[in-house]
Amino acid sequence: MPDLNRSVRVNASGQISLPLIGLIQAGGLTAEQLAADIAARLAQNYLQNPQVTIFIEEFTSQRVTVTGAVKTPNVFPLKGKTTLLQVVSQAGGPTSVASLGSVKVLRQEPGGARKVLEYDLAAIRAGQAPDPEISGEDVVQIETSAAKETAQQLKEFILPFWPLLVY
Repeated sequence: MPDLNRSVRVNASGQISLPLIGLIQAGGLTAEQLAADIAARLAQNYLQNPQVTIFIEEFTSQRVTVTGAVKTPNVFPLKGKTTLLQVVSQAGGPTSVASLGSVKVLRQEPGGARKVLEYDLAAIRAGQAPDPEISGEDVVQIETSAAKETAQQLKEFILPFWPLLVY
């Protein structure tokens, strides 16, 4: 029913307010769980076989931390479905000394332990590997390549003296 279509914001208590059914707890539920709860409440007294779709426009309470060999390491808010390439881009992209073959994503498990996922960012950029979705509270670590860093240091050390070495 077009009259029941709504864009709503979850309040500080994790609740939303909808016509006919009032306040509903949304915080802590997945989109599917919330849709099922709303459909069940609408079916109780108001509609037969209601179809409810939830689209999350923005996650303001969920963040991702990007650290290591990126141009602007920081904590970024997740807005909707976000991939590894997108969060690395938000951090200004990898630096010239980044090790793209081994990007780590640290993810909190339900029991409290951290799981380490490893991805090849070069393969993802080339379309040879899928771009994984990033979850709230993930930490993305891009390590520095020792070989690239050594080459960079040599370049920075030798280049100023190069005109003197040529003669």
